[in-house]
Amino acid sequence: MNADARQTLPAIRQDLVFIAPSGEEDVSSDWLVHDPVQHRFFRISNDCERIISLWKPGRTYESLIGDFRARFGFDLTPHRLQHFVQFLQKADLCELPPETAWNELRQRADPAQSRFVRLYGSLISFRVPLFNPEAMLRFMRPVSDVAFTRAFTLAIAIVAALGLYLSALDMVTTISATGESFRLLSIVQMGIALVVLKACHELGHAVVAHRYGCRVPTLGIAFMVFIPLLYTDVSEAWRLKSKRQRILISAAGMIVEIYLAGLATFVWAFLDDGPVRDTLFYIATFGWVSSLAFNLNPLAKFDGYYILSDALELPNLQSRATQLALWKLRTTFVTEGLAAPHVYSRSATSALILFGLASWVYRLSLLLGIAYLLYGFVAKIVGIILFVLTIWLLIVLPVLRELQVWRALIGGGGSRRPLLRFSMVAPVALAVLLLPFGSTVYAPAVLMSGNVQILYPPGEARISDISFEPLSKVKKGDELIAFERPELATEIAIAEIELKSLKARLGTAVSSRDGRSNLMVLQAQVLSVQRRIEELTAEMQKLRLVSRDDGQVVEMSRDLRVGSWISQKRRLAVITSGNELVARGYLNEQDIREISVGSVGKFVPDDPLRDTASVAVVRIAPDATRKLELPELASVFGGSIHTTSDSLTPDRNIFAIELSLTDDIEIPNQAVRGVVSLEGRSESLATRLWRRVTKVLVREASL
Repeated sequence: MNADARQTLPAIRQDLVFIAPSGEEDVSSDWLVHDPVQHRFFRISNDCERIISLWKPGRTYESLIGDFRARFGFDLTPHRLQHFVQFLQKADLCELPPETAWNELRQRADPAQSRFVRLYGSLISFRVPLFNPEAMLRFMRPVSDVAFTRAFTLAIAIVAALGLYLSALDMVTTISATGESFRLLSIVQMGIALVVLKACHELGHAVVAHRYGCRVPTLGIAFMVFIPLLYTDVSEAWRLKSKRQRILISAAGMIVEIYLAGLATFVWAFLDDGPVRDTLFYIATFGWVSSLAFNLNPLAKFDGYYILSDALELPNLQSRATQLALWKLRTTFVTEGLAAPHVYSRSATSALILFGLASWVYRLSLLLGIAYLLYGFVAKIVGIILFVLTIWLLIVLPVLRELQVWRALIGGGGSRRPLLRFSMVAPVALAVLLLPFGSTVYAPAVLMSGNVQILYPPGEARISDISFEPLSKVKKGDELIAFERPELATEIAIAEIELKSLKARLGTAVSSRDGRSNLMVLQAQVLSVQRRIEELTAEMQKLRLVSRDDGQVVEMSRDLRVGSWISQKRRLAVITSGNELVARGYLNEQDIREISVGSVGKFVPDDPLRDTASVAVVRIAPDATRKLELPELASVFGGSIHTTSDSLTPDRNIFAIELSLTDDIEIPNQAVRGVVSLEGRSESLATRLWRRVTKVLVREASL
């Protein structure tokens, strides 16, 4: 035996509860250890339970190992026993001597950095217990008994199917219109829907856990980055020996949300438009879908993670996957021969390593999002401090600690082959980061004639005459559409009558001695009425749309009918002149630097039956577009550019571009919508990243 074998065993706490496996199918063979003080559960193997059965405080490792071999017939190494003792001590499952307990606990939490990290963590994530739901759960037990029957599940399925049948078409129309009519009331209604869904979600966890005999001590609100989320303490689910029961507890919240969505869909079909119907719409659509997408993600430690962990019978799944991923990195790039922290089959080990790497990527994006949210949530100077602290404490420090481990492993000797591998990979990574690469920029565009006249009404007016048909030829100066505004003609007639009256009074005033005193006043009134008549007559002239050039009508609105009232924003017709084709579109603000006059690319029409065409940029607008001149590119007309609900104003900065065609293609008889893919300038990833970071810093520099 080595020196470790002469160490003595510490005392295990007497208040711990050890729960044996039942030996049934679909039940884990591990033992559970319940710590009633911390209200935590730990899972230990059968071999660990055998060690505890021989445990006596003060006993040496050597003595326990000998008894273990004699009773169970196989060896227990001092290293494995020491590893188990360390686990018990780190989990606070061992008793501490009264005279040294306070000092030992203080030493564990003494480092200023550790205290600061815990304080920071408690600020961005903390819980507020509200009440103990046990009495409410006992009251709801008869209701839950009904909900756990097959008949209830079948009834919900039938109701949901009927709701989908009755409301399918209206629901699709409402969904498509929601993005364009989103307003403050919509946000309030969605908030109400989410509160209802999340309350029922957490109640579902609590009801199922209580049904299976678990104590549910707390229902409260958890704050994550100051965002309130309901939570239910169902940690006693670890006491359950049945994997199926644990999975049902984890999935209960999502099942309840799906039930609610089915009921909401059914009721929604029978309600008239109003706030209640809108709220039910969000419950039936966006609410539960977003909740499922959030909860089913196994990379986040929510319902999906625990379902996967229980299904695979791998407690602490993320911790195991992280340890294996770190082990793989160390053996790949630092030194060989390191023992794996957990032993599984090759395929299971590979899957866990991939899961660990994916969880790192997810956590990195999540932490960056938290940092940015903290920056935008509070005053700017405080936000900058919180942003830097989040990046430093939660991202940079863990990386530095791992690099310290790598340094220690390198100093400890061992094979240098992984270091050689790292020295080969590092230059490739630097090359990827520093070498310039080309990029592709995409812009929505429309292929049309180079000389286009788009007809819009001069204002809200009634069509009195239409002088063309679809695909007809027109001549320069032809009257195309005549409008009428009855109130305008009435105003002109009244003004003319008033003008005649004023002129008559003016003639009388000239010949009358008494009227000469009002002569100048009457002359001013005559001039005012004449100017008003001229303005009204000019307005009347605008009610006639004429052709600017010879051309052909390639597009005509279905609403174009004599007698119809047309709003000013309605596009009525498109007339093209000449055989030259151009593509016109819009570039996002962040893509402006990538493109210049002369950049080449391809126009790809939305219609797959039409040919693509080579294009070259001939003009880029110097200023952002305030109103779309190409309505077919707006989202309200099926395009990809989002606009405000009451106009064609884009919701972000975009710049108009014009492109000439370098291919000879068949001239279409109407405008063709599509996408232009342009070759951007070559630039390294490091330069792109630096430019974006500096842009954000410059933009946010003003405090």
